[in-house]
Amino acid sequence: MPDVRWLAALFLRFSVFAVYAAVVFGQLSAARTEARKLLDAGKPYLARAKLKAAIELQRKQQTQEVADLLSDLADVYSRLDKEAEALAALEEAAETVAVLHGHGDSRYGLALDKLAGAHMQAGEHGKAYELYQELLDAMRRNLGTAHPGYQFMLSKLAQAAAAADKQHAAAEAFGELLEMANPSRAAEDVASVRVQYSIALAKMGKLEKALKQAILAEQEYAASEGAGSLQHAASINGVAGVLEKIGRDDEAVAAMSRAHELVQALDHAQPDKEERLRQAKRNLDGLKEHIRRKREVDKRRAAERRKQEL
Repeated sequence: MPDVRWLAALFLRFSVFAVYAAVVFGQLSAARTEARKLLDAGKPYLARAKLKAAIELQRKQQTQEVADLLSDLADVYSRLDKEAEALAALEEAAETVAVLHGHGDSRYGLALDKLAGAHMQAGEHGKAYELYQELLDAMRRNLGTAHPGYQFMLSKLAQAAAAADKQHAAAEAFGELLEMANPSRAAEDVASVRVQYSIALAKMGKLEKALKQAILAEQEYAASEGAGSLQHAASINGVAGVLEKIGRDDEAVAAMSRAHELVQALDHAQPDKEERLRQAKRNLDGLKEHIRRKREVDKRRAAERRKQEL
């Protein structure tokens, strides 16, 4: 009969390891649960201590549980307004997931998305843009642009690009979103994207294209359930802004006056209506004053040119 003692010993070792792993997993899971309860109870410092202790227990073992703990720790740091520490925890979590599952795994994508969001919240828009770009490139390669989450991620990239003053990238992203817009999508949602597309085009100096998009956005708002809303008024302000930039001052004032009238017509139950109305009046008065000064400068320059000609 063959000697199977080695097989029994090996089985025993695996059994011991399995029991140990189960115990450790149970401890880490319990630590996460308790930390969440502490955080919900308004005790973030105790939650941080609980999570850090659990992480130290398994830091040498790169596991998904450790990545989850690091992600939870980042949430605690955010609650404590410790942005640098939160970002560091999320970066370590993403690195751990990448080692465990690879860059093509959806869990790595989720970790990177959360890290990019934290960079946006911290005002590091350029870094957020780079991470969203990495995510989008991976989605295009592995999932295709028809994936349900693609447009959502593209929207995040567009917002990050605009915030980072990468107007060309922002315009490309907003333009792609408009091309992909489903006909069944609410008109005011499409109009909102179009307003942002117009802003990016205007900042690039493409004023005629920006005006076309701004006018389309206003028309979409006017024909939607959002007609007469603050968003509708803001879209008219966008039209006014571009009109002023291309020298159509009277039309700009007329447009902004209409936006002011829309705000005036809002239901009195609308939150912050009075403040919104004061802001609309300041916008209109500011535009009129800007145009007045601009015309005075033009008159002085014209007078100086006539003197030089004489």
